[in-house]
Amino acid sequence: MGIKQETVNLNFKWNKFSKTTKVFLISSFIFAFSLIRFSFSTEYIGYFAGECNGVCKVNYTITSNKLIIDNFNNDNGKNTHKVIKGDFDGLKFNAPFLLLSNITGRFGCPDCDDGGGYVMGYKFLWMHFSFEFDRDSSPWYFSGAVAIIKERLKKIDELAASRSNP
Repeated sequence: MGIKQETVNLNFKWNKFSKTTKVFLISSFIFAFSLIRFSFSTEYIGYFAGECNGVCKVNYTITSNKLIIDNFNNDNGKNTHKVIKGDFDGLKFNAPFLLLSNITGRFGCPDCDDGGGYVMGYKFLWMHFSFEFDRDSSPWYFSGAVAIIKERLKKIDELAASRSNP
C-alpha cells in the first residue's frame, strides 16, 4: 500500500512544430530574456568625444565599494586616475541580460556627427562587455538607457565634487 510513482515523458521534437509555433517560441524566448535583468559586480560608464579639446573621454568604474575615475585629456596628454572608496551600490543599475547578446557593441552612430557618445559596460563572470550609445539611441529592450547613463553621470559628478571639496 504505497504511493504509486508516475512519470511523465515530455519528448518534443523541433522539426515537428509548425513555422508559426517556432516563431512564437523564439519570440517568447527573446522577450523573456529582455525582461531578465542583472546587477553586475563591476560596471563601467562614461562618455567620449572624438574631436575635442580638453577632457574628451571620461570612464567611471563602479563596484560595490569603490568608484574609479579615469579622465583622458587630449590637450596635454595627461590622464588622471582617482579612486574613491565607499558604498556605491546606489550607483549601480540593472541591465537586461539580452544586452550581452549585442554583437556590434554600438547603438546608433556614436560620435558620427561630432556629438560624442556614451559608454556602458559590465564585467560578467571573467568577460568584459562594452557598449557605445549615440546620444539619443537605445535598444528596444533597454529603453531609456541613455537617460539612465546621463542620470548616473550626474550623480557621479556630484559625488566626486562633494568628496574632493572637504
